[in-house]
Amino acid sequence: GKAIVNLSLASTNTYNIIFWAQNEECGAYDVKDLRRVKIDYSAMSASEDSEEFESFYAVKNFTVYGSVEETIHLKRPLALIYFGEQESDVESPSITGISLTVSNLATVFNTLEGCGEVATEKQVTFVADAQNLSPNGLNGKKYTMNYVFASGSSSQVKAEACFEIDGREEPLV
Repeated sequence: GKAIVNLSLASTNTYNIIFWAQNEECGAYDVKDLRRVKIDYSAMSASEDSEEFESFYAVKNFTVYGSVEETIHLKRPLALIYFGEQESDVESPSITGISLTVSNLATVFNTLEGCGEVATEKQVTFVADAQNLSPNGLNGKKYTMNYVFASGSSSQVKAEACFEIDGREEPLV
């Protein structure tokens, strides 16, 4: 989509203007302070590839010298973690449930820095609703996915999926 924003700003002052766009019905983001957007991963479904959780941002830094007209392009602050399998001639086991545990996951996105804040990293587990496991996703079978903020630290984000197969649990790292 497209939006037009009109602002009245004092001449010769320098500004950082933060733009944030999301589905207004999505309750996963706390945007009270656009410099530090918080995310509640428990408000996101782990088994639906829903654009409802998508968000976009941009930061524009400029000094005002009269009237300015700018086009701002928004980008995603999120990465997508997706567990599934490619199409195969081998029949897949009967998967009745799945959980995805992600470590070193940022819960705050610093829009001015363009990355997740290290001090907010935690471990999060997403549990896919067995009713929503997709037998035919993109290029094969989709089991679980979620949108996440990437960390700004050098520590690696780690993901582990645990599949329930015919009542057994088989970890997959």
